[in-house]
Amino acid sequence: IKSTYKVDTRPIIANFVEASKPDFFEKIFKQIEGLDVSVLVNNVGVSKLNLFHLMDQKSAMESTVVNLLPMVMITRHYINHMINRGKRSCIINLSSVVSRVYKPVCGYYAPTKAFIEVFSGVLRQEYCENIDILCVRPHFVDTGLYKTIGGKKNSVVVTASETVEGSLRWLGSCHGTTYGAPWHELIGSLQDHSWLFGKYSETLLGQKEK
Repeated sequence: IKSTYKVDTRPIIANFVEASKPDFFEKIFKQIEGLDVSVLVNNVGVSKLNLFHLMDQKSAMESTVVNLLPMVMITRHYINHMINRGKRSCIINLSSVVSRVYKPVCGYYAPTKAFIEVFSGVLRQEYCENIDILCVRPHFVDTGLYKTIGGKKNSVVVTASETVEGSLRWLGSCHGTTYGAPWHELIGSLQDHSWLFGKYSETLLGQKEK
């Protein structure tokens, strides 16, 4: 990235499970001090899927901490810089299609993704004059996270590149939300009137019970 796009690159390793600990974010901010950040992508997340009463306390805590705190605290840190940098900036927050539907085994994961969509909408209202805020709520994407829940390739799964390319088409639009890849946009537009989501939930539930 540094050689191709001529930008300052600083790799940082952090275990976001520990994000609730005092000074966790300060250690990160010190490592990236001085960077002119114009694009912020909040993509930290963990998928903990199980029936609500079967989720152990450790996993429940991790799901809440990892999926919410990094996005809120890192956005909070950079928002003033973005407002005052003199050039337009953007924030892209990764949500999920499950933020829009009520489905089994997502009792901990889905609410955190719904928060991201609301959070993005509030930021869009407050900072639209200076910052483009985009919330991406994709369906299944072929990533490491998808594989951790036993996800398999099928007609609904798209690549990360397809999601990125599709999402960027909506950056700066007045709508501010997207399902990402064009195929996911089509499915998403039908989701409130489709039987498809019931089938997806049955698949997820079956995978967890095996």
